[in-house]
Amino acid sequence: MTNGDDRELFAPKVYDLQGGQTARVTMNLLGGEDKVKAICDDDCLDIDLEVRDERGNRVAWDYAADDEPPP
Repeated sequence: MTNGDDRELFAPKVYDLQGGQTARVTMNLLGGEDKVKAICDDDCLDIDLEVRDERGNRVAWDYAADDEPPP
């Protein structure tokens, strides 16, 4: 994850997932311009992201059946 200056705020987490497996990552973010990056390798066909606020409300998401974030 990086801040507005594209500096890493903490070490990346790497997951070796097989087809159908999922991983959940929980982190505390402050409002603003924080960025989260998810990357697939050549075998990955779909990656979904979801951001929830402190009350558990979903505030942003990408459930498209693809391996890229929305434009």
